[in-house]
Amino acid sequence: MRILDDALVLSASDVTLGATCELALCDLLDRRLGRAPALPGSEPADADAMMARAAVLGEAHEQRQLERLRAEHGAFDAATGRGVVELPGMPGRTAAELTERREASFGALAGGADVVFQAEMFDGTFSGRADFLVASQDGWVVVDTKLARRAKVTAVLQLAAYAHALQTAGVRVAPEAVLLLGDGTESRHRVDDVIPVYLRRRARVEALLAEHRASGIAVTWQSPGLTRCGACDVCEAWVAHERDLLLVAGLRTTQRARLVAAGITTIDELAASDGPVPGLAAGMLTTLRAQARLQVQQTPPDGPGPLLPDGRPAVVAEVFDPAVLAQMPPRSAGDLYFDFEGDPLWVGDEPDDWGLEYLWGMVAEPATDGEAPPFTALWAHDRASEKKVLIDFLELVTARRAQYPDMHVYHYAPYEPAALKRLAGRHGVGEDMLDDLLRAGVLVDLFATVRGALRISQPSYSIKKLEPLYTPEGREGVTNAADSIVEYAEACALREAGQTEAYEHRLDAIAEYNADDCVSTRDLRLWLDARAAEHGVVPSGGQVAAHEGAEPVEPTPEALHLAEIEATLLRAAGDDTAHRTPDEQALAMLAAGLRFHKREVRPAWWEHFDRLLTPVDEWTSRSVVRPGSYDGAPAVIAEPWIPPEGRKRTSTRQVVLRAELEPGSDVRPGTSLWAVYPPGVDDSFGTAGDGTLTWHTKVSVDDVETHGAISTITVTETTKANVEGWSENPLALVPEVVDLGKQPAAAILRLAERVVAGLGSTGDAPVLPRLAVLDLLRRVPPRLRAGASFPTAAEREVNLVDAITRTVLALEDSHLAVQGPPGTGKTYTGSRVVARLVAEGWKVGVVGQSHAVVENMLAGIVKAGVPREDVGKKNATGDSDEHPWTRLTDSASASVEAFLADHEGRGYVVGGTQWTFCAEKNVPHGGYDLLVVDEAGQFALAGTLAVAGAARNVMLLGDPQQLPQVTQGTHPEPVDTSALGWLMDGHATLPDHLGFFLAESWRMHPAVCGPVSRLSYERRLHSRPDVPEHRSLVGTAPGVHLVEVEHSGRATASPEEAAAVVDVVRDVVGAVWIPGKDDDGRAATDADVIVVAAYNAQVQLVREALDAAGFSGTRVGTVDRFQGQEAPVAVVSFATSSAEEAARGMTFLLDRHRVNVAVSRAQHHAVLVRSPHLVDHLPTSPAALADLGAFLGLTDPL
Repeated sequence: MRILDDALVLSASDVTLGATCELALCDLLDRRLGRAPALPGSEPADADAMMARAAVLGEAHEQRQLERLRAEHGAFDAATGRGVVELPGMPGRTAAELTERREASFGALAGGADVVFQAEMFDGTFSGRADFLVASQDGWVVVDTKLARRAKVTAVLQLAAYAHALQTAGVRVAPEAVLLLGDGTESRHRVDDVIPVYLRRRARVEALLAEHRASGIAVTWQSPGLTRCGACDVCEAWVAHERDLLLVAGLRTTQRARLVAAGITTIDELAASDGPVPGLAAGMLTTLRAQARLQVQQTPPDGPGPLLPDGRPAVVAEVFDPAVLAQMPPRSAGDLYFDFEGDPLWVGDEPDDWGLEYLWGMVAEPATDGEAPPFTALWAHDRASEKKVLIDFLELVTARRAQYPDMHVYHYAPYEPAALKRLAGRHGVGEDMLDDLLRAGVLVDLFATVRGALRISQPSYSIKKLEPLYTPEGREGVTNAADSIVEYAEACALREAGQTEAYEHRLDAIAEYNADDCVSTRDLRLWLDARAAEHGVVPSGGQVAAHEGAEPVEPTPEALHLAEIEATLLRAAGDDTAHRTPDEQALAMLAAGLRFHKREVRPAWWEHFDRLLTPVDEWTSRSVVRPGSYDGAPAVIAEPWIPPEGRKRTSTRQVVLRAELEPGSDVRPGTSLWAVYPPGVDDSFGTAGDGTLTWHTKVSVDDVETHGAISTITVTETTKANVEGWSENPLALVPEVVDLGKQPAAAILRLAERVVAGLGSTGDAPVLPRLAVLDLLRRVPPRLRAGASFPTAAEREVNLVDAITRTVLALEDSHLAVQGPPGTGKTYTGSRVVARLVAEGWKVGVVGQSHAVVENMLAGIVKAGVPREDVGKKNATGDSDEHPWTRLTDSASASVEAFLADHEGRGYVVGGTQWTFCAEKNVPHGGYDLLVVDEAGQFALAGTLAVAGAARNVMLLGDPQQLPQVTQGTHPEPVDTSALGWLMDGHATLPDHLGFFLAESWRMHPAVCGPVSRLSYERRLHSRPDVPEHRSLVGTAPGVHLVEVEHSGRATASPEEAAAVVDVVRDVVGAVWIPGKDDDGRAATDADVIVVAAYNAQVQLVREALDAAGFSGTRVGTVDRFQGQEAPVAVVSFATSSAEEAARGMTFLLDRHRVNVAVSRAQHHAVLVRSPHLVDHLPTSPAALADLGAFLGLTDPL
């Protein structure tokens, strides 16, 4: 920010600052105007060593890119105007100098330069310099260099600022701007996606600063109408100056708002207050007051509090819950105290290969009292050694457990277990050992103990803030993580320079710092033991079940066989992960698929066991029910058990719980949950690693009634066989853990065995057997029989079904993809292709993620002319309806096997979910001729591996731009992406050499299709001529419309938006609807409107509002319900007031795939109903920034 000739000139960083903290932005303007001196601490101190290192590396990175471009294009040649024009030496201190520099920059662009370095974008109110502008056939590419290994939102907004400045000046800009990252990779960003966010943020900043400048008053902490981040230097200085409530450790911004509303604005006022505060529970208010009183005692308002001799504050601690100290495990001679050191700026060889955990330090208990605890350092200097150290660490702990069954690994804060989970997933090793440690509660977080048992007088509960309680003096040398990172980077530089002695000296300093951290963790544990003794409690929790003897449990023959197959595949894939060939990558993907299903279910188990090791009142999840007493009513009411009757061997009872559910709760009728109980209720229950809680797995939700904030949940509990029941009530209900991966995993293993058996080699390169699924993994074009060729563009236009059918008939053990965006007739096209193949005698399987998906395709196939008796499928469990195909069952005469035998020698279709095609008995001799994977944009690649072995050829049919594939686990290779998404390799639309893109929508009017095509389909999707464009709803223009509704404090349900939805429906009803060119008009009804709501709570609210208004014919649901459906009008209600209230985050709410599905239901027009404040935020990731920009682009003119 500068003031030039009395004009305020902004930079891209000012725009981003305004999006994060308007107070800091106005404070910056005040300093530029000289209105008020900066508060102490509000201006950043000199760059620390880490920042200085980053600056040096960043400048070197930019220079390398400049040298590369010079080598490619040559230095500037004045005679030709070509080459690299370099402008860094030109001045830019005044408006005149900036104007001169801009003219030189734009003159170079117009003069034919290949590259312009440091081009000035000054326009009178904005100034910025693009690192590089590179000429291309599509226009000028905006390029910036960033040292970071991943793109950041601020960097992407800079690209948007430069691109917009160029566009405003009439310069043609390429569709994508580029960040050249510090790891050598490029991060590309669609200009159309990011400019809308930049323009909205810039407009807000300009208006805000103009108003603030005109006011003539310096900003203060109390200045109204400004956002405050609470964390920047300016905010922290004001918080300290004003002694704001944000000083209170652990206080949330929502709690601050309620306290301020009650007239309590400072930490001192909170400490002195009493009585209730509306909106704050009594227990929480007591906690906050006690915390405030301790902090005021340490730091009183009239000056510094008591200090230790070394200058550190004299910290006060009080134990408020000794029972939590008792839950610590007893100390063991085998205990370890563990801490990581990591470098987030470390870069490996692959695009995403950044960040290294370079030191794994731990101290053990000394052999005798008085000795220093022995320290072990495990070093990892590259990705391969990190993998080895992970294995070494897990084997060390596992072996130590065999020697000391009661041992634990102590750490402080949750980083260590989170990093171990991430690393096990990244490297694909040690997962079973880590799983065993986590389930058994071996890792113990002392931060959780401190927070649960103690209050301290510090504003933070970091371990460094606790050390004055139990260490006699402060640290010297390397004293923090940032210093450690810098020391490590400099050590690596010394190693590369051959200075071995200096290198080892630096490592010793880092190890000493890490050892101090580990010893501090041990000292904290000893100090906590002393506090427990003072309160008469003995640590006795965490009694981990005894390990199975001194020797590790022997793996089963099946586990050894799987490991052997996995190792064979990985050996063939090679260790050079950055330079794998497509064949090698295919083998690595198949190896990752072998344990996919186990990795998918692990996070749910880990979350379950983590939850059981924390107090029930701290559990948060959309599927957690924590009963409580409200208005004096009982928290839980359990009916008597109903004993089994007839052949039943289980008892049941109904239980009613009252609870305040989390926003966006998933608890609804039909949900299966687990009930948590104290220990000793029933021997059949599962048990937590420390034995403090147990769980029962057979609970189903019957009903949920919500009144205000309180819900009444009625569930049915069912005992296991021959168990009579119990008298205790559940403490809580939690999400169930579902594992359905046994059959698919077995099928992937059979496929892997087949591949291993057929592997060959040429030199060092593997030679893969000819299989359709391997072609898919290799991302190669479909393999066609000799003499066959892909249809030309003209042939595709003449008859698409013919073109696809001919291509499938020509496949030779390969794959074909068909991407069908909304309304393009994907099911129609696929079913007609299958019908023609059946007529040719082909055996066809149809698989999908759900029974509904498969049955939709089968209905189309029968409609296309395949006789009912030649189409077979088993019904879903509980489905007794009649369908237009042959119903298969488990009986011998009506099974899939019997169907296959009856149809020997002729064409037919078998449909089912992946479990149907994972079973070998359901596969004909020689396999199906074709397996159609329907909705392949939502079908996991690992699922495709499981079913693809059932067929010679595979056709992927779907659209990855619609609802995304949902997975939970971390995998060493991207087998969790969708099958079609993997093949498309980041493209929004399918490249022609891989298959067919259905480019014509029969559904959407061009005014709807255009925005949808920009949003998700690279502008390749268009309305079919002469069909949708003739649709009209008299009185309303076609397109995507915006209705903004003011509301605040809404998370998942907005009555204001529900009322607006009713108004939209009311406007539609009775209007003349003309479906097409030759159609007569008719009066539109409420059934001509679909309402898509973001949350189930809003679905219920809108449903009630519509019914009350007499519009019961309008369909209402979440986006998941409406995929494949359409209506003249689609209304989308977002329900959330602002980003702060978004129950599942803005990434979920504005997810491009979900918005695409919602809007593309509309034949004539879509209406977005939302709060105007919903888009007034700056996302934290470039992907979310692009989603926000694309969302704004639906209704904002570009």
